[in-house]
Amino acid sequence: MAPSSEPERPPPPPAVSSANTGLALALGGLGLMADVYDISILNLLRPSLVAHCGPMKPYQEFTVFAANVAGALIGQPLFGLIADCYGRRHTFVVTAILTAAASIGCAAAGPIGGLHTYDVLAIMRFLLGVGIGGEYPLAALNAAENADSVSSSFMLSVLLVGRFAGALLGCLVVLVLSQFGLTDAALWRSALGIGAFFALSSAVLRAALLSETPMYKALGDDGLSPMSSQGGALTAMRRTFVGTCGCWLFFDITNYGLGMFATALFPAEQGTGTAVTMLTVYGITAPFLLAGVVLAAVARMRTLLLVGLGLEFLCYLQLASVSPQVQATHPEDNSSSFALLLFALTRGVEAIGPGMAVFIVPAQVFPTRARGTAYGLSASAGRVGAIAGALIVPYVLEASGMSSVMAIMAVVCGMNFVWSWLFVPLYGPAELDAIFRVDSAGGAVERQAVVIQRILDEGGAASADGGGGKKEEATPIVA
Repeated sequence: MAPSSEPERPPPPPAVSSANTGLALALGGLGLMADVYDISILNLLRPSLVAHCGPMKPYQEFTVFAANVAGALIGQPLFGLIADCYGRRHTFVVTAILTAAASIGCAAAGPIGGLHTYDVLAIMRFLLGVGIGGEYPLAALNAAENADSVSSSFMLSVLLVGRFAGALLGCLVVLVLSQFGLTDAALWRSALGIGAFFALSSAVLRAALLSETPMYKALGDDGLSPMSSQGGALTAMRRTFVGTCGCWLFFDITNYGLGMFATALFPAEQGTGTAVTMLTVYGITAPFLLAGVVLAAVARMRTLLLVGLGLEFLCYLQLASVSPQVQATHPEDNSSSFALLLFALTRGVEAIGPGMAVFIVPAQVFPTRARGTAYGLSASAGRVGAIAGALIVPYVLEASGMSSVMAIMAVVCGMNFVWSWLFVPLYGPAELDAIFRVDSAGGAVERQAVVIQRILDEGGAASADGGGGKKEEATPIVA
């Protein structure tokens, strides 16, 4: 009997249980909720913080609100690499413990020696950022590696609901605490302390319930690969890696730049005023996020990304046309309400498109032994963008007003569209299944990366041709 000329198909990836999938989503979602609560709550507490500690100088404004971003710039690649070398479970527990300890330090911040309260708070938020930086890649890895190729995008999108819940929870906490007649100091310290409780609860639950992911467990001793292996894999997938890094960088210029200074763009009275403003934004954003979860199950990530960026670009252009003088001096005017509504719609479009894609794509397309490193570096590129956004927005807002801020954001959004079109891969469940099979076949991670990049390139070419050509199966990996 003549041997078959068809290439041997790699074996299927390790089976995942629905119980482990649900647990990974619940624990990852709880962690992201705590993380985003800690990030966003300070924006809501800004008026109370200033009333208690005094006005912020420009450098203090930058350091306090950007310190956690700088910490994440270190934490994301560091814990991503550690997770590739030593496993997901233990690393995920460590990041939660670090986040909880730093949250306690933020709540207790005060003047020490010659340091102002703002300086101490910036130091604590830097450490908080290191922990939160590790949370992002680990939450994504645990969800992606506990799902199959068909449900992977949907599971990762559900995880993002936890991130939204954290932002919403911050508003509710400030609203509730404001009803008790607390002093400004008690208000902001209590709100930050609640974040520590959530982070500590997450650490305890992970230590007690979370197990290692099936994909990483299947690596066996091969999981402890040298750093050069990760570097070789990223070099082999440099086109995709450049795409995920650049897309996240541009995205976080707009996402963090506007998110961290939303209450400066739309000022309100301290306490309930800021919380109500942000609740308005989140209330309008919520349906978009839920729509994104549904679309993630049926649409390709790059398609969602590009459509979202295009709509976001148009929204920023419209926001740039709103008169900053009316916004600043006549808040009762309808144009101010329109600006807030349009801003909320922009955030909704952002959530349904680029907000999902930057989080999901790097968790899916890289081989297991380099996935944490690739994800951490992609996310840290985003934090470079976040720092840029934190620098741009307050200074441009003070110098030229909201119109100029939004015009700059429109330009950045347009640049992200072009970058994503050129470098972010176009793939779907079929390509993911092939990637997962190549991953499960074993062998050198550099060789896996070469084959995976070819799968992504062929998948995008087939889609561009209308699916006309026959796509080859992924070839088996030989160690």
